[in-house]
Amino acid sequence: MEWPMGSMLEDIAMKSESSLTYLLRCWQVETEEGPVWRASVESPYSGECYTFADLSDLLAFLRAQTEKTISLGTPEEGPAE
Repeated sequence: MEWPMGSMLEDIAMKSESSLTYLLRCWQVETEEGPVWRASVESPYSGECYTFADLSDLLAFLRAQTEKTISLGTPEEGPAE
């Protein structure tokens, strides 16, 4: 049995030229300062994975990616420079 996720992702990408798609994972770790949320995003198309020490780093990454998309008019994946 084939999992339909691949075809669903292709349909989404084809319908919107200005979209970014990531698999998001968040988890909590205990540090000396108390609990902290960590995160990672993975591109389902390229398999590239980016990890973040906290949620503010994740949000900065997403802001940079959406700003690139708006300014270029095309989706772009990868870490902000």
